[in-house]
Amino acid sequence: MVNTKLKKTANLTFNTYKKQIKIVAICALVLVVLAIVISLFSNKPNPDTARDQLAAIATGDFTQAYNLTSKSFQQHTSFDNFKAFIDNSPLLKQNKVVNFISRKMEGRTEYLKGVIQGSDGSIIMINYQLVKEDGLWKVQSISLLPASNG
Repeated sequence: MVNTKLKKTANLTFNTYKKQIKIVAICALVLVVLAIVISLFSNKPNPDTARDQLAAIATGDFTQAYNLTSKSFQQHTSFDNFKAFIDNSPLLKQNKVVNFISRKMEGRTEYLKGVIQGSDGSIIMINYQLVKEDGLWKVQSISLLPASNG
C-alpha cells in the first residue's frame, strides 16, 4: 500500500515536471520567433532617413542633414564640402515633392532611387545609398542625375 502511494506521488511529480518542461519549451519557441520577426522588420529598407535629410536641407538645417550621414561619409566629406554640394544643387534646398520609385536591399546596404520636384516645377533624379550603423540607417552617398525626358 505504501509502495502504491509512493508510485502515485512519483507519477504526479513526473507529470508536473513534464508540463513545466513543455511550458518552458513553448515560451522559448515564442521568444525565438519574436526575435526573428523583430530582426526582419528592423532591417527592412526604409526611406525615412533620406526624407529626413531632404527635409533638413529644405529648412536650412545643414548640420542635422550632415548628422544623418554615416561615419565613413563624414571621414571622406567635410561639413564644408557637404554644404558646398548642397549649395551647387538648388533643387536639394528647394525640394517640394520627393518620391522614391525604387528600393533595393543588399546585405546591410539599402539603395534608393527617387525623383525630386522643386518649387519651380523642375525635376532631378536622386540616388541614395544607406547603411545600417549602430542600429540606425545613415546616408553613405548621394548622387544627383538630370531627369530623363522620355
